[in-house]
Amino acid sequence: MKDISILVAEDDVALRNELVEYMSIFIDTIYEADDGKEALAMYKKHKPDILFADINMPHLNGLELIEEIREVDADIEIIIISAYTDTSYLLKAIELKLVSYIVKPIETMRLKNMLMKSIENVKLKAKSKKSIVELSDDCYWDSSQKQLYINENQIKLSSHELLFLECLIKAKNSTVSYEYIHNFVYDTTEFSKDAIISMVKRLRQKTSKNIVMASYKVGYRI
Repeated sequence: MKDISILVAEDDVALRNELVEYMSIFIDTIYEADDGKEALAMYKKHKPDILFADINMPHLNGLELIEEIREVDADIEIIIISAYTDTSYLLKAIELKLVSYIVKPIETMRLKNMLMKSIENVKLKAKSKKSIVELSDDCYWDSSQKQLYINENQIKLSSHELLFLECLIKAKNSTVSYEYIHNFVYDTTEFSKDAIISMVKRLRQKTSKNIVMASYKVGYRI
């Protein structure tokens, strides 16, 4: 996978070499670190898609490393490897939203399954981001679902309001005329500028956001 990268943080050199050799079958870009401090520096420099880390490392252990990363990155896929089977470690790992927690010795098939799951998750997240159109700090349009979200909550809109937003977003940063909006949204009804203005007023009341801007006597834009 040329478009996906992984950081392997493992202080056992022999094991790290084995992991890197196996992972290179599936991923082209692999970064290596032999302690937590170096791993954090590598993360900040390269921003990998996947982190594969041992819990028990010098300078900064695996869980401390992940806590640091999770503060700034909620999307990175994380797999923990350890000799620990202690419940407290497992619970902490779950809190940090890991993909999986694998105990040594590592089984090749389990490693492959976790790696494939992580790769698939990275692809899905990338696809999802492509469909998101940011409208403000806390407001976005999901073009794949054709829905508006504010603070991660879906805003219930009428079919006309959804079509109106879709129309403007397709022409983002450009003014769309009243006539074009009418044809896109209403299609068969007689043209009514007042109907469009009323729809925009209702939309603004529902969103409490001024995401739609009027172009005087011409139309609207986002």
